[in-house]
Amino acid sequence: MRKVLFPVLLISSLFIGSTTSTATIADPWVSVLTYGAKGNGSTNDGTAIASAIAACPTGGTVYFPATTSYYKVTSAIEVNKSITIRGGQYAQIRQTTSNTELFQITASDVTITGLNLSGPQYTNQEFYERAISCEGPSGTSPISGIRIIDNKISSEGMYGIYMVYTNDFLITGNKITNIEYAGIAGMSVIRGQITDNNITNVTDSSNAYGITISHYQNPLATDPLSEYVVVKGNVIKDVPSWEGLDAHGGIGLSFIGNTIINTNNAICILDTNDGGSNYYPPLNIVVEGNVCDSTVTDGSRSFGIYFSGSTSTLLATGVIRGNTIQGHGTSNDSNSGGIRANFTKGLVISGNLIVQPALNGIVLYEYNDGCSILNNSIIDCWGTEADTYCICMSCSGNTGYNTAVVVGNVFTRLSKSAAYLANEGIWCYSGATGNGGKIGENYSTISPFTMVDDSGGMLQQTFSP
Repeated sequence: MRKVLFPVLLISSLFIGSTTSTATIADPWVSVLTYGAKGNGSTNDGTAIASAIAACPTGGTVYFPATTSYYKVTSAIEVNKSITIRGGQYAQIRQTTSNTELFQITASDVTITGLNLSGPQYTNQEFYERAISCEGPSGTSPISGIRIIDNKISSEGMYGIYMVYTNDFLITGNKITNIEYAGIAGMSVIRGQITDNNITNVTDSSNAYGITISHYQNPLATDPLSEYVVVKGNVIKDVPSWEGLDAHGGIGLSFIGNTIINTNNAICILDTNDGGSNYYPPLNIVVEGNVCDSTVTDGSRSFGIYFSGSTSTLLATGVIRGNTIQGHGTSNDSNSGGIRANFTKGLVISGNLIVQPALNGIVLYEYNDGCSILNNSIIDCWGTEADTYCICMSCSGNTGYNTAVVVGNVFTRLSKSAAYLANEGIWCYSGATGNGGKIGENYSTISPFTMVDDSGGMLQQTFSP
């Protein structure tokens, strides 16, 4: 039998000179306690935390062990390299200086997870009070790969999570409460996901948002529109002064399967401008499967969904589909309703359940070109004025120019008691200009009831799609 010889490689032969290496390898897991942090609620741990971050190699983890108190910081913690910031058992970090960020992220590929972050207060607006701020150098040089996962955030005088010039991000599973202005805000953000977060009690008395996707009103060359962000499965509760979900001038944004409770306006999709005369409507927006519950029955809240472009030539596009809207609309405002649209093109409003809207179920305000209103169910439409309609095409005094196909909708009266309950299905304001459309077969269980009120003769009725 032939012997097979295997060459043997001596490890020592790999080294030239000494066989003992003097190189040191940075530990990829760095505890802030190792660098002097105390987490006792009285010691300023900012310097120790900064030292731990400096010692952590790119791709490593800075770890905050849980303590019986909290890590106190008095200045922003800057994260300027691609690392993970991880807390044990929701270790608490508290920013005690007013108008100061807690975490300031300026690098790509940063993850923050498992922490309990709080600021100094939430009753007054302070622009730089943000638990986590992510900011790229510019709109043409964004940061990317930001992951903010499973944190508790509270008591901030501006934002819970703030992003500007940030692409390809994931914000998920965070619990955000007691915020002055906005739970989560994205300005000039592209290709991101905001999913399964819980946001409660946003307190500003005039402008407050659960989640807002927008851009600063500067030229698009420096501040591009936000694009292709998915906002899905979030729960937003108690923003009574303003809006649960908000977008300004975005492209390809999706708002899917969110629950919005106790807000003034549940979802607003609006235009924006560059600070001058250039306006930008929202384009290709999806609003689908959301639940919007005002929690009131007195007609004191505004729209469930408001969808608007800029002008008669700058029209918004998208779909409003399969949403449930409860108790939205203002009972003494003839332009209000569960859903309102203006300055749109080809907008599809379909399969929505609209319960106890005021004064109207669906309002086409003006300049809605080629709208499709299909298979919606409108229950107990009501108001404190007589002009209450399930579907309103131009309210009194409006310009008009609404064209629509209206078919398959169901109008029902159940248990609402009010001064006026809608007894007309589709109303087209005769004093408006340019209205038109096709009315197919719609259904009502209300008696007496007028299905179509078109004294101006603008609509083609008995249309079969």
